[in-house]
Amino acid sequence: MSAAHRRLTALVAVPALALVALLLLCLPASVLATTRTAAANIYESYVIKSDGKLWAWGGNAFGGLGLGDTLPRELPVQVGTDTWRSIASGGSLGAVALRDDGTLWHWGDYGIPFTTSPTQYTGDAAWAGPWEDFAAGGSHLLLLKNGSAGARELYAWGDNSRGALGDGTSGPSAGSSVPIRIGSSLWSSVAGGSGHSLGVRSDGTLWAWGLNDCGQLGLGDTADRTEPTQVMPSKSDWVAVFAGSNQSYAVDSGGGLYAWGLNDFGQLGVGHTKPRLRPTKVAGAGWEKVSPGPLDCLALKADGSLWAWGYNVNGQLGLPADYAAHTSPERVGTATTWKDVACGPYHTVAATVDDEFAACGSNHYGQIGLGFPLYRCDPEQAGTVGGWLQVDASLTHAAGIRADFSLWTWGYDIDGALGGSGGRTAPARVGFDTDWASVACGAYTDNNYTMAIKKNGTLWAFGDNDTGQLGLGDKTDRAVPTQVGTDGDWAAVACSDGVGDRGRQLYGDPYTLDDHTLALKTDGSLWAWGANDHGQLGTGSPGAGDVTSPVRVGGDADWAAIAAGDDYSAALKTDGTLWTWGNGQFGQLGHGSTSDVAVPTQVTTGSGPDTFTAFACGSGRESSHMLAVKADGSLWGWGYQYSGELGQGGVIDHYLSPIRIGTDNDWSKVACGSSYGDNYSLATKTGGQLYAWGGNYRGQLGGGDYVVRFVAGPSGGDVWSDIVAGSNSFGLKTDGTLWAWGDNEFGQLGLGDATAYSSTTVYALQDFVDTTPPAVSGTSAKAVAAATVKCAGRGAGVTREAAGRTRGAGGWTRTPRVIKVKASDTGSGVGRAQISVNGGVSYVTRKSLTVRNGDVRAYVRAIDRTGNASAPKLLGHWKIDTTRPKPAALKASVKRGATARLRYRIADYSPCLVKIVVKNKRGATVKSMSVKGARPLSWLSRNFRCKLARGTYRWYVYATDSVGYRQVKPAAAKLVVK
Repeated sequence: MSAAHRRLTALVAVPALALVALLLLCLPASVLATTRTAAANIYESYVIKSDGKLWAWGGNAFGGLGLGDTLPRELPVQVGTDTWRSIASGGSLGAVALRDDGTLWHWGDYGIPFTTSPTQYTGDAAWAGPWEDFAAGGSHLLLLKNGSAGARELYAWGDNSRGALGDGTSGPSAGSSVPIRIGSSLWSSVAGGSGHSLGVRSDGTLWAWGLNDCGQLGLGDTADRTEPTQVMPSKSDWVAVFAGSNQSYAVDSGGGLYAWGLNDFGQLGVGHTKPRLRPTKVAGAGWEKVSPGPLDCLALKADGSLWAWGYNVNGQLGLPADYAAHTSPERVGTATTWKDVACGPYHTVAATVDDEFAACGSNHYGQIGLGFPLYRCDPEQAGTVGGWLQVDASLTHAAGIRADFSLWTWGYDIDGALGGSGGRTAPARVGFDTDWASVACGAYTDNNYTMAIKKNGTLWAFGDNDTGQLGLGDKTDRAVPTQVGTDGDWAAVACSDGVGDRGRQLYGDPYTLDDHTLALKTDGSLWAWGANDHGQLGTGSPGAGDVTSPVRVGGDADWAAIAAGDDYSAALKTDGTLWTWGNGQFGQLGHGSTSDVAVPTQVTTGSGPDTFTAFACGSGRESSHMLAVKADGSLWGWGYQYSGELGQGGVIDHYLSPIRIGTDNDWSKVACGSSYGDNYSLATKTGGQLYAWGGNYRGQLGGGDYVVRFVAGPSGGDVWSDIVAGSNSFGLKTDGTLWAWGDNEFGQLGLGDATAYSSTTVYALQDFVDTTPPAVSGTSAKAVAAATVKCAGRGAGVTREAAGRTRGAGGWTRTPRVIKVKASDTGSGVGRAQISVNGGVSYVTRKSLTVRNGDVRAYVRAIDRTGNASAPKLLGHWKIDTTRPKPAALKASVKRGATARLRYRIADYSPCLVKIVVKNKRGATVKSMSVKGARPLSWLSRNFRCKLARGTYRWYVYATDSVGYRQVKPAAAKLVVK
């Protein structure tokens, strides 16, 4: 979800409908049944079945499901036993509904105080019903009662700062805490937007009042109105009105639809994105119900068909997700059994006449009803096998090392931080090297980078490099691991994570360019590079500009551990003392002030020996904090507490010096996370038990809900060997399995799925008791005939050496495979069908997958909507290479008589036969060597004792892979013999 989406705070109005009494005899029967039976808000979805029973599902962080608790429900559950007439998504995290007996109820954040169970509006005689219908605006209600069908008295309640109540007043104190009668006219239909109101009177005339900054009143101007004002006085056959955040819609007796107001994303459906200050007709006929969202709109026709237009970045239109403005109505599917539809800010829910539902769009909190949310609030295993040694995470991506010392990455990738293969939602291997020792991830808002150390002590970098954070002497991004210098004595590396304060604008929001990197050498020296605006490099010269190559921090050689936060740094010495420096804006340095510090400065607690064994840095635009464990096992924190991340209750305050968290003395490890301002903390005890507290908007605490925790509390009963926090959380268990929870916006949990879902699959509204995994099967077939590769200089077609060969040495083949998975479940239904091409290390949620390259060991599995998973099923093992090798070579220099080291790399998938040729200035070959079985995607070297005459030579790399393909052009580099 982009920053633009995160700023959407306008609430969706889901108004009720009534009918014009004078038209009752001439309207088709399908138009008469217009009561709202579906609703959606940010967290939840609601549907009233034909028997009047209410069903709800979603995040429930504020009790928005009305079930008496704050536990999420990822499948529909019945809300009590009452029967209901109509429902609307009151506010952004709650609901308001009309019961069959005419009483009005609310829950979640719609009403004060918040309530987790349906609570009747009472306390004054003005609330007495029976109410016949209602509409919910952003922070006001419109209610109809008395009179007869199509001719009711109008009452209003709530905020009136811009005149939405229609009583002739406006202003901060003009609201009403009880319903008040609005005029003496009788009304048939009303609707409420974020700050405006619409209504149809019993005589079929259309009226509007309240906020009008986008022309949503349809009066030809943008001036607010505090009393109902007639719209299009020449027309008096209006039937129903519908209000979006800043746009309006109305249907007339002939089934014509009109729209006006804000139209930035085509949400008016009038064929363009220009705002309309007066009602403009939407193409088509037979319109019946309209459900406006903030930037989109869905509607039903009288024939039961479903239509959509507007913004669709999350697939909320029921169409494949895209960034295009859909400016005219488009039909969604072919069904004609739709009864109602409701738009939330990021998703849509629709109900059928058969008491089934379908939902599409963003599934952040399980509001789509698939059984698994985008934001996981419970730990879920990545893949089905163990073997993980280490994992690290940034705000947007993650990386890990497995037992064979291979390197894997996943999540968001825009500048090569995943090692050259683009963004992905499941772990994928980086190259073929098996000598990686440790890895670290860094990010700033929308860019990220990765650093890693090999077992031979060399340091490697890839990804974004805008501040020189890769340490390569420049600011050029790298899409593949690139060695930092030539030193082979690196021991540890740490990357900063930030959403800081320098320079750029992203959708109007500032974001950081402040990434920096820390590293330790085996001699205990400390090194730093990257941004230095706040002195975070520790060199004593803040603001002197970015540093693009490693520089030593002071002269001390007793550093033992490092961590990098958002524009600040921390390090532990061998004597257990903790030192911090850099940005002190939030007190995160623990020095008793908010001042920046440009050199390492010791942190003291004022209580006992200040020796520490573990520590962690957080990040954040609006707050940042640190955690540390002392040698006595006590837990300490400092910085800014905004969401309870320092374990000090609900207080929002700076803690400029270390404060103790609780009284326990058995803490072991700590991690600080930042989910875009929703900061949180993780810690384990010596027995491996996990504790979590702080912000939990994305489920990053792992406690099974989305509720903020203000004090440290246990999170499940599992035993963990390591924990990591970015914008999400990772844990390693003692069996080597990797688990993830929290934010999965970019697929950074590695679970094989991410943001948007676009589907019109219908599910029954019923309770499920399902203990049986889905049945799963898979197929594999050749994708195409044997691949052909063009060769420069030989014309089109297959090269001579490749002709007629589809299978090569070592079992390698040129033929891609199409892998398909089929799953069925007679209980709750299939939630995810998944494919693994790496032996179960990771899975992607796909029904089919074409594999064009790699050593593929394919498995399929399925998970039903209640979480039952089938056992992985092996489909086969293939080695596929459809690409031509692409060699690279590095400049070399050697003294005559010494050993020359020629370094090269082959971009390919199968092992290659490599020929190295050295030529003099005249082009004559003076040295030729061969290497069999050269490993691809790794920097290799061919050494030889140099007996060549002094001078400058060119050396070339030729490669033939295991299926017979040769390079198009050999790599070439200089060889200088001194």
